[in-house]
This record gives sequence, structure tokens and C-alpha cells, in this order.
Amino acid sequence: MDLYNPEKILPLSLVPDQKESFDVWIQQGDVIPFLEKEIEDESIIIYASLPHVFIHAVLIPEIKLNDSTIEDLLGWSHNPYSTWGIACSQDDAWIEGPLSSAGSKILSKGEQIIFGRSFEGVESKRQYFELEQKISHSLGIHFMPERNAWCKLDKFGDLEDTVKIIGSFSF
Repeated sequence: MDLYNPEKILPLSLVPDQKESFDVWIQQGDVIPFLEKEIEDESIIIYASLPHVFIHAVLIPEIKLNDSTIEDLLGWSHNPYSTWGIACSQDDAWIEGPLSSAGSKILSKGEQIIFGRSFEGVESKRQYFELEQKISHSLGIHFMPERNAWCKLDKFGDLEDTVKIIGSFSF
């Protein structure tokens, strides 16, 4: 997707004002073609929260789609503000992963890509995002606040945005 031109996602987000158009829109028939085209693009969305649109990509092990896996995935309930945590029982304590309570057995085996974080004590960290360290370390990318992106050096020694945070759009 062209990162600075949200035109392709716009039809998914805007509620039509005519009944016939609304009846077609509410069936979400455009969602699957949008996602299929999105995954083939050079730049993909890993998280978006707009009116009537929520995209939150996670990495999952390879699966074969069938009725039971589709049914499992339809039970998802997750967002990027889920994070690692400490769980305990009467006899034990352990660390729970962010997808452990995603509502899907398949998703619970996956990897969250982006983490929404907040730190009330520091104004500049009131709300921010972190990239999964396995990804940032493997790609050799670092967060550059002035670019609002995780970057690396290209073959010419210039900074190249690899994962970019795009601010809010007004529709």
C-alpha cells in the first residue's frame, strides 16, 4: 500500500449513506480482496485502527485452511496492547506470551509483531509502539524517533525506513 495515500483502505472505513450501498458494504465483501492485494504489496500494514477497520497482523506457523482452522481463527480477540505478563497459580509462576489469550489456538502459537505501550510517568512515552525484538534484531533495524521508523543503512550508507509508523489520517 502507498503509505501516504490511504485511498485503498478508505472504502473499507467509510459508511455509505445510501441503503443499497450500505447493504453491500456491511457484508465486507471488499475485505478479502483488499487483504489479498495488500500481502503482495511492497509495503504492508501490520497495524491499523480506523473507524470500522481494525488490522492487526501477527506471524503464525504455517497452517492448512479447513473448516476447523477457520472456525478457530474466527474466535480471535486480540490487539497490539496485549503484552508479556507474569501468571501464577497456587503452586507455580510463569511468563505468559501476548498471544496466549488471543481466543484462538492457532494465534496463541504465533508471534506478535508490534506492541502498543504506554508509560504514564513520561509525557513523550504516554503512547508509543515497540517492534518485536526478534524482528528488529534479525533485520538489523533500529528505531529513529526523528523518522518515526525502524531503520537500517542502505547500500549507499543512507538511512532506509523498514518499518514506518504513519500517524492518523483525517477522512
